[in-house]
Amino acid sequence: EAKEEEAPPPPTPPEMKIETDEQTAVRVARMLELAGGAAGEGEEDVVGVISQLEAEFAALNPPEAYLAAAQALRGGGAVAGKMLSDLLTARVAMPDVVLRGYVLDGVPPGDFDLGVLAQAAAPIPPLSYIIEIRGTDETALAHLKQFRLDPESGLLYSGPDLTPGEHQPLVEAVNPEDPEGPPLTNEDGSVKMVRWEPPEGFEAKLVKRACDQSNLARARIQAEWDGVVKSEAWEALAFKALPHTMLVLDGTLTPDAMLRSLLLQLPFFRYPIVIPPERCFPLDDEAGIEAATLETALAAGSDERTGPFRLSSWGEWCPVALAQQSAVVRGKPALAARYAGRVFLLSSEERLQAFLANPCPFLSKPPAPPSVRVMVVGPHASGKSSVARHLAGRYGARHVDMLGELEGVLSDEGRRGHGKLAEALGAGEQPPPLVLTDVLRDALGLEPRPETPPEAEE
Repeated sequence: EAKEEEAPPPPTPPEMKIETDEQTAVRVARMLELAGGAAGEGEEDVVGVISQLEAEFAALNPPEAYLAAAQALRGGGAVAGKMLSDLLTARVAMPDVVLRGYVLDGVPPGDFDLGVLAQAAAPIPPLSYIIEIRGTDETALAHLKQFRLDPESGLLYSGPDLTPGEHQPLVEAVNPEDPEGPPLTNEDGSVKMVRWEPPEGFEAKLVKRACDQSNLARARIQAEWDGVVKSEAWEALAFKALPHTMLVLDGTLTPDAMLRSLLLQLPFFRYPIVIPPERCFPLDDEAGIEAATLETALAAGSDERTGPFRLSSWGEWCPVALAQQSAVVRGKPALAARYAGRVFLLSSEERLQAFLANPCPFLSKPPAPPSVRVMVVGPHASGKSSVARHLAGRYGARHVDMLGELEGVLSDEGRRGHGKLAEALGAGEQPPPLVLTDVLRDALGLEPRPETPPEAEE
């Protein structure tokens, strides 16, 4: 009888190399270089790149929280706790997040105040949902075992990342006959895109991070559990979210399966990318530009997501001039631009072009025009009126000549307070306080004071 052949034993997988101390040091040094750390010998090119990035970063006029975080990284410190809270608060206050929302990837580490994520009055818009992926420690350790590090690039890969498939990102197709030349193109002239695949011999050079070894990884998981999930702040946040706004996913499922089950439960609409800014009046619309007013700029159309266009919170002032020079410059309706459902008025063609190219640097902070509130006093014929008119013209403020305003009320019998003012001055008395209040309100363009019965005014 023929004996059944025994199956050969499975091949023994090669022993995975662990990241050496030298490779860890190189990886950390590379991270510090990207953060703007000091350069050593042979790093002149890196220094040049850092200087260029610093210049571009400064031109964006970032919030103070961003500057503090950058200084901490440059000094070799960490961004955590209060600094991380400020950084997150500054980021979510930017117009793109206010319009589109945010997805917070993980719980911020350190002494971050989780309570702000559930309070409507907090600077961070409150969470709509909490999505918790639950799994065992062994499952998490199994995932960490799949992580592999490329020592040359410092990029981290997981096991599925090294297998071809629909999960891989699209990259430009390389011409095998001329790898350094231009990429391949389609018949219509567009660049040909293909799924990324690891090059030959790529897996052999990958190593395992020292911090992903079982003992260190297990300690990290335990620390996160003790510091976050078991904390009173997290329990309070979860209690407030249950049962309607907290979704729990099975961490033993594949990412695709988890995502499919999640999308079936979330009620959010899928919004397209916000369209870039555009002119309210195209350059070829000469008649529209010549007759442009704020009303015609606002009536130029509507946005399908936000409805009719409305004037932005910058009002009639140019956001570019305010961001670049802290100058309060009135915008022109002929140079109006539409963006994210709002209309912005720019003060010059150059500033309009800068806004159309990238509005984010000019909208990263809420409008805070410098307030000019000055009173000029002095004896008669001292030149106080000339000084007041000059200051008003210099800063774009309203010039209020109280004596001239009172004379205007006296000369117009139809204006409010005419009779009381004439009666007081005719008797040699000072103008009544309520009359002065009404005159000042009119001069500043404020809402008129409500009418009061005569006996109440007395």
